[in-house]
Amino acid sequence: MSRPRTPVTAAEAVVQHLVEEGVRHVFGITGDTVLPIIDAIYDRQDEIRYITCRIEHAAASMADGYSRFTGEPACALLHVGPGISNAVLGTWNAQKDCVPLIMLSCNMDTFRLGRNLWHEFNVVNVFREVTKWNDQLREAKDINRLMRTAFEVAR
Repeated sequence: MSRPRTPVTAAEAVVQHLVEEGVRHVFGITGDTVLPIIDAIYDRQDEIRYITCRIEHAAASMADGYSRFTGEPACALLHVGPGISNAVLGTWNAQKDCVPLIMLSCNMDTFRLGRNLWHEFNVVNVFREVTKWNDQLREAKDINRLMRTAFEVAR
């Protein structure tokens, strides 16, 4: 096992947590909001892989199935707005069966929020109904706490 790296960016810190928690595959749909995390995964491709899916519901379901098979938490990474909204059903299914699924989505830049732009979507409120726990990262300093809590709740 390689020595833990010191993350420089928020995306690297997220990927560091995934690796430390034993996540080996991240299922998702590529979009400009998730590119920094995908790049951080690529930089550590010997430890973690990104698997591109064709639709968000499939990404959630693939992560769900992987978790059911391995018994370990699995992760899906989805683009903002319509992308994450397409994963509600797959997330709900995992929650009902107590599958340890970590759903990550990225959002638009904060200066774009509250302007009713096309990709603006209230992920926290919608997913409150279909998850054990959810929160929104507003500052990079909160990554450790949020990722730790997400995995504790998932397990």
